[in-house]
Amino acid sequence: MRPSSSAKRLHATPEAKRAPWLPLFTLLVLLLAAPAQASVFDVFGMTARATAMGGAQGAAAVDHASVFYNPAALTSRKKTHLGVTTQLVAPRLAVEQTQGSSRDVILPPTNLGFTLGVVFPLGGKIEDRVALGFAIFLPLLQATRYEAIDPATPQFYLYQSLPDAMVISGAVAVEVFEWLSIGVGAQVLANFEGEFNIDIAVGDRRVTGRNMKGELFGELAAVVGVLFTPIEHGKLGFTYRGDYSLDFDLPVDFTIEELGLLAIQGDGRGLYTPEQLNFGLSYLFDSVSLLVAFDLTWMRWSKAPSPALHIAATLDDAGLQPGAPEPFLDFETVEFDLGAQDIVVPRLGVEYRHNDFLAVQGGYHYRASPIPEQVGYTNYIDAAAHVLSVGSSLTWKDPLEIHENPVSFDFFLQLSILEQRNASKIPSRDHEAVGNWKAAGTIWNFGMEWRHDF
Repeated sequence: MRPSSSAKRLHATPEAKRAPWLPLFTLLVLLLAAPAQASVFDVFGMTARATAMGGAQGAAAVDHASVFYNPAALTSRKKTHLGVTTQLVAPRLAVEQTQGSSRDVILPPTNLGFTLGVVFPLGGKIEDRVALGFAIFLPLLQATRYEAIDPATPQFYLYQSLPDAMVISGAVAVEVFEWLSIGVGAQVLANFEGEFNIDIAVGDRRVTGRNMKGELFGELAAVVGVLFTPIEHGKLGFTYRGDYSLDFDLPVDFTIEELGLLAIQGDGRGLYTPEQLNFGLSYLFDSVSLLVAFDLTWMRWSKAPSPALHIAATLDDAGLQPGAPEPFLDFETVEFDLGAQDIVVPRLGVEYRHNDFLAVQGGYHYRASPIPEQVGYTNYIDAAAHVLSVGSSLTWKDPLEIHENPVSFDFFLQLSILEQRNASKIPSRDHEAVGNWKAAGTIWNFGMEWRHDF
């Protein structure tokens, strides 16, 4: 990989080197860099039941989790359904660095999240053959936190700000035949575009003009699903999920009357979720009330963009040298290819229903790392993960007798165990002298869900 943010091309005249405002210019660029990679549903799961079953829901989803795992499964719910999930994601990650490293590690923080989901089967003449679904994930500590950390700083690529991104999903499904349903939907993540224009009179030490414009809009990623029931108690599911990311574009223009135009451009793409194809299989062993589900997900990480902040800046000196052929100052960060690789994620989940009151779930999935060896300038930390999960569902009649249908409470516990990942640097490519490092750790994810059919 080639160096990025701190490797700049710089052209400056001797006068520029002596310019007293150059430190201010540098500070402005650094401040701009203050504003990092899969969906929270991909990595940690969506509902309590889905998480407890290891995310093997392509042919086993039965509630609002269908809007993500397979929209076609929405038709399996014949009553209006509401679910509310709270979850705590607590990383316990560690990085051991070479003594004298030039950069400190940035670790992902603990966060609390909230998911609300609903399913609306449409009755009447269509006889519950059409269903609508909606879900929203809201971080409770930050609405959406986006980090574009310098690529030389050691950081966990998949987990840095993942639980801090709001995600909205919606879908519609149609039961074409009793054995075939199809569904389409979308996931939405917000993008931001803005513009600052500032006029400065250096001699008077004042701002003579200031304008700002910003736009916040959503990016849609398609979700398409098909669900077959070829035999009694057996289902096959196929799901396609498009890629999306949080993009931002923020130009800042300073018109300095005695000097010229200082134009700073900052843009980037973060919280990237790759394109995916998922195959799901489930079978209910009715005699023992045991549901077994298996999923296989291909994730197209090879298309992942660089998560590093891109900065370009120019300063023309029209106020000092009108008609100068080249800008007074011109630099830009050097872009690099992340080099991520496609991966396949196998998932296995089981659910045993003891009676109408109690059900228990268990699951496992293995996620290989899409990130290549970090031998040079960049320090994106990621490792293969073994993810174990368990859960339980308790269902009973409404004690207040407000609703005829029973109320359910689900609980789940998930443990992600990251294998140790070592970075052996090539000194000639380790431009920031970060040095070798070792990374490993665990991530705990636990919570509960209240759900009810109306």
